[in-house]
Amino acid sequence: MIKPIQTRYAGYLFRSRLEARWAVFFDHLKLDWAYEPEGFQLPSGTYYLPDFRVNLRRGPMWFEIKPGEAESELFDEFITHAPKEFGGAVLNDIPDPRFVRDNHGAYYSGRYSDRPYMRWGGADETEGGGWDNHYRFCICEACGEVGFEFDGRSARIGCGCSIHQHSDKDYTPDHPRIVAAFAAARSARFEHEHREVYA
Repeated sequence: MIKPIQTRYAGYLFRSRLEARWAVFFDHLKLDWAYEPEGFQLPSGTYYLPDFRVNLRRGPMWFEIKPGEAESELFDEFITHAPKEFGGAVLNDIPDPRFVRDNHGAYYSGRYSDRPYMRWGGADETEGGGWDNHYRFCICEACGEVGFEFDGRSARIGCGCSIHQHSDKDYTPDHPRIVAAFAAARSARFEHEHREVYA
């Protein structure tokens, strides 16, 4: 059976290069992140270990990393039963930074252009649960705060900067820092899995 190559980066042993590349992306944006910081027992009885917790202005965000177009039933169960203030998404392959730059921050093309989907905690809609789509990383152009918001609307980050006073939009999913972070993640080279490598 073909298995991903375990990869060391920033003091962690990642289960795959793809996970390590997302860590490079988070580092490039100077985000506070932790890899597999805590495991959970799901209502089904299954034990589950989410890949990343990333601390953003609006609170912690959980991300599961899956190659290609894969989704995760375990992540869906986890975030559905998490407290309603928690949010999270399944992130797939690192997108081509040229596509992000030239397509206003879109990560995918064709029928997958809606991804990644954000899932909010809460077991039903009355508790705040449910899916939403077109979530993108974005950056406030005044203070530099990074967020993961609907359509990449940096006005929703919650930084309170005056440039957002008259709009809830300010689309920045194709901000040069985000494009550069994707480029850094895609171009990262890692040594043999038993050696420590820092970007």
